[in-house]
Amino acid sequence: MRNLPLAVPFLVQAALGQVAAAPALATDDPALARLHADLRAIAFGSGDGGTTATAAARLLAGLRTGDLAVARAALAAVRARATASANPALTDGCWQLLALGWFCAATGDDALAAATWPTQRPLLQRLARAPTAPQFADECLVIQACFAAASLCHRAGGDPLPWTNRAFVRRERLERVGWQRMRGRFRSDASTGLSARRAHPPAEVRDLEPAWFGLCPTSLPWRSHVAGALDELTRAAADRPATDSVRAAAIRLAAATSLRAPARDLAYAALGRRDAAGTAPADAAVALDALGFALTGLRQAIDFGRGGALADVVELAPWLPPAATSLRLRGLAAAGATFDLDVDARSGPRRDDEADLAACIGGDRQRLVVAISLRATSDGAPRIVVLRGGCEGAVAMLAVGERWVGSLATPQLDAEHELRRGDGDAAGR
Repeated sequence: MRNLPLAVPFLVQAALGQVAAAPALATDDPALARLHADLRAIAFGSGDGGTTATAAARLLAGLRTGDLAVARAALAAVRARATASANPALTDGCWQLLALGWFCAATGDDALAAATWPTQRPLLQRLARAPTAPQFADECLVIQACFAAASLCHRAGGDPLPWTNRAFVRRERLERVGWQRMRGRFRSDASTGLSARRAHPPAEVRDLEPAWFGLCPTSLPWRSHVAGALDELTRAAADRPATDSVRAAAIRLAAATSLRAPARDLAYAALGRRDAAGTAPADAAVALDALGFALTGLRQAIDFGRGGALADVVELAPWLPPAATSLRLRGLAAAGATFDLDVDARSGPRRDDEADLAACIGGDRQRLVVAISLRATSDGAPRIVVLRGGCEGAVAMLAVGERWVGSLATPQLDAEHELRRGDGDAAGR
């Protein structure tokens, strides 16, 4: 792609008001627009009250929806709580590291990481000595905090390897202690002993929380855990819809998105059926983030362990709810870049503005056409954009000011592809 002149760095643009403070979401699906507006009003309209986890969830939702003003305010609230207590709980410290890591990764603010890294020493010492948490979700939070510490250390100019190693060691220990092979899932509570393992207790919503806050299900045990717990909780929600909640539906939505599983449609429908009026701000922030994750597949909160090698990569896996045929999102932030995202369901012959990939997914069959416009970056440099679908993907390098259009198969085509591949595999055997 052609080279364009380097732009003013993103943070300078934001300070000058050249980057929109509030995002814009436009869609032809009234239910989606109403859900997004309701969750946003509750999540962002309650000031800075709540816990450190609430402020961190609000920060992540602000980043995921492109509202950097909310993200900055939430980060300030997280840091204020960290300094207000002489001996904060370890979980609060973990949320603090995640919030700081998310913000620096999304905005590319290495100066903030360098300035705050020395002040984290007491927390880091506690994190390094922390024993294995008995609750699965709590231990996953510590592991993700170690990955966040590695990312912040790298951005501050240090050696991230010790913290990356700690994260992997803890994850390997969790796999040894908590994995239940017969169930294909990690046990929720390691303190319950062998009898509880034999009793096969039902899955809990917290079992899927790591998929929301970013511990990516990459290995077979982790994918099996998320898939198994998601299936069980989805069936339980269908059997007892009155006991379902906004937070539970949102966590299932995030987990299904991380796997690109068909349960995403069911979780989205369940989230839309819940009355947002009585939702707590923390749950609304989680739901708003999960909704943003489902629509964009934006992975700035995932894989802190990848380090700085892929810091210039924006990875997307767009999705449209069943009733929507168009989506417009403005001011998204990831990898030190802000960009606009347009997603349209399209059929018919390939048009001139589409990448050649559209010709490879069935000619005139239905597809998602995705347009990305790179508005600004923190360093003025180009960004690599990766579009992922279920059975294919596309990659492009964008300079600031450029726009690129690619096409992806719809989930229906993905399912057909998997079915055909499965039949072929069976015939081969």
